[in-house]
Amino acid sequence: MAFDFSRLGPRDLDRFTPMQIAHHPHLSRGEKLELLTDLRAVATGIADSEDYGFACEDIDEAISDVEGAPYIRPNHKAAG
Repeated sequence: MAFDFSRLGPRDLDRFTPMQIAHHPHLSRGEKLELLTDLRAVATGIADSEDYGFACEDIDEAISDVEGAPYIRPNHKAAG
């Protein structure tokens, strides 16, 4: 059963940080990625919606965590 994002209101999303979404046990990998991608669109101004106050870097880190990819913050150099 797919998670119904349309039933979430601003107060529901205030309860979770991007990393909490990434580790939420009741969401599938696809649902996590969809919700985090939607949050990123809001954070960057691509989507017209209420901004939830998350930094794009935090959202990108959570997306990388769900995808199993390493995340390097833009202001840090890679080791090696």
